[in-house]
Amino acid sequence: MNRAERRRQERNKKKFDQLQTFSKKEVESMNEQAYKYGVAFALVAAKEVLQLGEVRLDRIRKRITEFEFEYFHQLKPFHEDIDETLRFKGGSKLEGK
Repeated sequence: MNRAERRRQERNKKKFDQLQTFSKKEVESMNEQAYKYGVAFALVAAKEVLQLGEVRLDRIRKRITEFEFEYFHQLKPFHEDIDETLRFKGGSKLEGK
């Protein structure tokens, strides 16, 4: 491979590395879907573990909607430590896993 071919390959590689894999719209859509899955997982887990009926699940859904408005639309800062909130707190046999 001569010098010109190596330079051409390097330029092509740089162009490829600088390409954006997803458009902004695609990333926003993926984030929205991921958020919906997270909420759905939380609701299903709460329903199964706490044996909640639809009335109580609707109360939780309503509160989640209120949180969404506060923290996403009004851009109120979230003062909870997310990692701490997600951490197992004892009494659970799943804690060591």
